[in-house]
Amino acid sequence: MSPYFLADSSALKKDKLDNVRCYFEGFFEGHTKILSFSGETPNPSAFPGLKTMGSGTACIQGSTMTDDLFTDLQQKDLPFFLPSASGYSSSWNENYQGFDLAIPNGELFYAETFFDPKESDRSLEYFLENDTNDWRATDWRALEREQLSEVRFKNIEWQHDKLMMYGKETYLPRYSAWYGDSDKPYTYSGLTLHPKPWNNGLLTIKDKINDVADVEFNSVLMNWYRDGNDYMGWHADDEKSLGLNPVIGSVNFGEARDFVLRRRDNAEKLVIPVKHGTLLVMRGELQHFWEHSVPKRTKRNHDRINLTFRVIKL
Repeated sequence: MSPYFLADSSALKKDKLDNVRCYFEGFFEGHTKILSFSGETPNPSAFPGLKTMGSGTACIQGSTMTDDLFTDLQQKDLPFFLPSASGYSSSWNENYQGFDLAIPNGELFYAETFFDPKESDRSLEYFLENDTNDWRATDWRALEREQLSEVRFKNIEWQHDKLMMYGKETYLPRYSAWYGDSDKPYTYSGLTLHPKPWNNGLLTIKDKINDVADVEFNSVLMNWYRDGNDYMGWHADDEKSLGLNPVIGSVNFGEARDFVLRRRDNAEKLVIPVKHGTLLVMRGELQHFWEHSVPKRTKRNHDRINLTFRVIKL
């Protein structure tokens, strides 16, 4: 098969090479020489900058390429530490622009900016806008607990739940709300939540992540962290109503926080940064072998809204 010469891999689009395997034969006059293609040979007209140099040969004009063809197309840097031990691996998912991660007894999908800045900004505004306070300027922590019910939120019915702990009522260190299908109540830590009906904003987000998670979510738990002093303790989403190997879709808007995973049988931990617009999907056996938390971060001063989408089966 006639050779091709390649100088700038950025000019190629990976989706046009999915069925093509290239065999390299070193460098030739500053260009990488591709000895042959297996599969369908690319049409030079399909690639910007690709020019015919003669019968059966072509070249992409540009800077000299110093690595192989797919370096620029496939190599992405995971923005947090993943152990190199057995059972851990990551690969870039081009379709969903995120990382597929394997960890011992679990699977993750992580997209740092799954929602673009415009979508993320509007979502945060949508969740907090109200007829009473300027959501951007209000010190929500300074509100007395009774005052929250006086705020007329337009889209989300936030509440401050409390639990009985050691015989004493204790308020959770965050605000929350539960939305979903009308027949899907949810019980955790002795607290039973009855869902409020879906609204357009939540359905838009749910529809966008259903495809990534490959499930049809039917409920969402929303948590509003007013600042870094609000937190979530160690737990697993392994309630009976979620069934075996539940899929959890976690969406984050607002302040960046650490999401920490630890194995139940040892002290092994994984710290994952969740930012404005991040999507994290947990699946496989993960909820049965790992716990997770959102620890305090006292230097974080701004609101964070987290939505954890679930499939309630019982």
